[in-house]
Amino acid sequence: MKNLTLRDGRLLSVLGIAAVLSGCGGGGSDATTASTPAAISSAAPAPQAPAVAVPVPPAATSAPQISGSAASTAKVGQSYSFQPITKDADNDVLTFTISGAPSWLSFNPATGRITGTPTSADVGVDSAIVLRASNGTTSVSLAPFTITVVAAGSSTGNVSLSWQAPTENTNGSALSNLGGYVIHYGSVSKTYTSTITISNPGLTSYVVEDLPPGTYYFSMTTLTTGGEQSSPSAEASTTIS
Repeated sequence: MKNLTLRDGRLLSVLGIAAVLSGCGGGGSDATTASTPAAISSAAPAPQAPAVAVPVPPAATSAPQISGSAASTAKVGQSYSFQPITKDADNDVLTFTISGAPSWLSFNPATGRITGTPTSADVGVDSAIVLRASNGTTSVSLAPFTITVVAAGSSTGNVSLSWQAPTENTNGSALSNLGGYVIHYGSVSKTYTSTITISNPGLTSYVVEDLPPGTYYFSMTTLTTGGEQSSPSAEASTTIS
């Protein structure tokens, strides 16, 4: 097993600004005019301004959340599957779409689950696969991922990564909203075709499994609980033979 250590990037603090809108209304009044006893008359009442209906904006719909990491390697003749983890604060029904998936994969648009068993004709690299979830108003997606199909009996290797958790933002303030990490890796330096999202901020190590022989380059970014992402860490590399 290869062991690598990454230095994480610091997080950039983000400030939110809330705007408060207020409205006002108006009204009218009646007026009458007295007359002399010889000729009694009265002025017509002043017309009232019509009521104005103020539209009430619909309640905001929360965006769904999607997470999970699909295995980066599939072997000929062996079943492959991946089920994303999703959550919707409003309990809306979610639907799923996928793009870039190879023909040997089957996809369930109601659950987002992908399954399949590659054959020898499928050996190769399928990249830029994107899985999306929608609640009918807002869509979110996993980071593009890659699946490499290797021949049956091919040797694979594991890479163990470790890092130090960040403790402050780039402005020097204490980091209080660490949400997790994203591991980026690929076979070309600074060009990462696969990602692994780690939603547990307490983890400081991870094992990337079943990598085919070759040289791999790794980097890492950190996430806040609000989804903001840091600048990437320094790159580390290793070779699996």
